[in-house]
Amino acid sequence: MRGRLKEFSLSLRRWLPVAIWAGVVLYASTSVGSGDHTAGILRTILSWFNPDLGLATLTDINYGTRKTAHVVQFLVYALLVWRGLSLAPALETSPRRLAVWIIGSAAVLAFSSEGIQLFSPLRSALFTDVILDVSGAVAGTLVAWTIAKLFCKVPSSAEASATLDPILVTSDLHLADSTDSGRAALAAVRSALVRSGALTLVVAGDFGVAVRASEWMAALRESAGEKTNLIICLGNQDHWLEHPDGSCQSPEDVRERFWRPACTTHGIRCLDFENVRLPGLVISGGYGHYDFGFRDPDALVDGALPDTVDYEQGSFRGLIHPDAGRIPGLRGEARRQLDSMSRRLPLANGDPVLFVTHTAPFDRLLPERSRQSEAAFFRAFSGNESIGRLLVTHAPSIALAVSGHTFHASPLVRVAGIPCISTGSCPGSPKFLLFYPSNKSVKIFI
Repeated sequence: MRGRLKEFSLSLRRWLPVAIWAGVVLYASTSVGSGDHTAGILRTILSWFNPDLGLATLTDINYGTRKTAHVVQFLVYALLVWRGLSLAPALETSPRRLAVWIIGSAAVLAFSSEGIQLFSPLRSALFTDVILDVSGAVAGTLVAWTIAKLFCKVPSSAEASATLDPILVTSDLHLADSTDSGRAALAAVRSALVRSGALTLVVAGDFGVAVRASEWMAALRESAGEKTNLIICLGNQDHWLEHPDGSCQSPEDVRERFWRPACTTHGIRCLDFENVRLPGLVISGGYGHYDFGFRDPDALVDGALPDTVDYEQGSFRGLIHPDAGRIPGLRGEARRQLDSMSRRLPLANGDPVLFVTHTAPFDRLLPERSRQSEAAFFRAFSGNESIGRLLVTHAPSIALAVSGHTFHASPLVRVAGIPCISTGSCPGSPKFLLFYPSNKSVKIFI
């Protein structure tokens, strides 16, 4: 419910100004905006400056003002629509599609405005006014694009050279495990960045408990350096609450309350909120969660077979998954993750995708099946089979799928033509991969 309210609030912030301005435009298309009405207003204003203003001059000024108003009101409309589409989290699309959205909707509004005038007794509908309106929308789009180019965030040096330089990928830094372990992980990050020459670092989740998100992101930024292009996705432990207090009802609430502000403050891009587009490459993904698709249907724990309820509760015969009781509102999270990635993957628009999740999307990235009761039970919490099926439908675009979570380093394998690999990082001892966007190759870098 809270997630829906947030979506509704964001929609209001995006589109309420647009709707209000469109209403103003349509209201001005009635008899209220007739030439006689505007002439009366202009006469009152101009008489302050020139009481002897002639009727012919007033008529010319009124005509010019009204035609200029057509351009200006649709220029403002275009700026408001651009703002709505760009408001964080941006509705990712190309500048060309943005222009199509803006100019197309402006044309619809322009024809609607002239349609109202057609039935207003003091107004007349003119196709030339539609042309002026659309011209204003085009001008507004160009102004918005220019402002975005000049003043909005531009790609860092790492982003600009991403097609030439390798991308360093790791996971499971577990900065909260212990002071020494966290320091060792951060030192390894610094060393790997220097030795690899990579300008972009991607970390596939598990930093530490959510309430200390800003602390973890500050430490990661300091270790990586200000010039490094930092991209992360979250892990299961990043959703843990030390003391659940009811303020967060779902993993989404945890992300919004703790991780979004932490990433924004420290200049870190988070795949749980957005795709990251580099020249010729899109990095997409997110946490992933688990849908129990990788559970062993024949797994026995002390001679008993766990059922779906046992997996959903995260406990069976004395075995308790650490997420149980620490992450609020787990039910439905697998579906939410799948829905989010289903929306964002197509936004790559055919560009190659580096797909990064914390949990595994394919069974082949997991350790060999074990009949040991503990391993057999916990294997169900290792990945999301549904996300793997989603990737298969986008297989031609997936340059590499990377995951962590299991502490198991898999070889590079292909599933339905998709190259995929698990980092194999462990607390205090992160492992690194180098992905080369230029030829889509992968190198194990320890």
